[in-house]
Amino acid sequence: ADSYEYMVRATRLDADFSGSYYNESLGSTASLTIKTTKTADGVGDFVQDPESDPVTGAFVGSYLSWVTDFRWEVDGNTLTGNNASYETGISNGQLLNYTYELSNVCSAIGETRSLTLSVNHVEEQSFAIFPNPAASESMIQIDADGPIHAIRIYTMDGRQVVHYSNVNGAVGLPQMPSGVYQIQCDLENETKYSTLIVQ
Repeated sequence: ADSYEYMVRATRLDADFSGSYYNESLGSTASLTIKTTKTADGVGDFVQDPESDPVTGAFVGSYLSWVTDFRWEVDGNTLTGNNASYETGISNGQLLNYTYELSNVCSAIGETRSLTLSVNHVEEQSFAIFPNPAASESMIQIDADGPIHAIRIYTMDGRQVVHYSNVNGAVGLPQMPSGVYQIQCDLENETKYSTLIVQ
């Protein structure tokens, strides 16, 4: 099973003296476990010790994908695991019949969660960015309460565009397409979010 973490944000179209913009919530983060069915695949062989009589050797499994366990059936005996040793009463040249079974014991439980989002308190928990809207490849000033340890700028689909460390009040924007971006500001004891519009 694979686990993923997603950031989900609500948006509301607002307007002020500079124009209209999408006001984003701080968002909710939830873990999602995805259950998949994976079929075990592999090959089993008996590897004989050279010149052994009676025949001795080990059953060796070659794992191709998703194999967590081997079970061998040999002359009415059940052996488990990879590299299972075996000694027979037959001599060299006689036939040894065996079968193997591959299994995948991985299991997971999928879970659905409901998230309630709000955009009512974005302004209270934001920090100041100006100019906003800003132009691509320009400088923006960031005014926050205390030292800024890091600034991260994300697209609306959650892809990180740029990361700055130990910011002293201003950062230069890289070349960015026009649009709405989420800015994360890491302070001493908290993380704040705001929205940046690039024209």
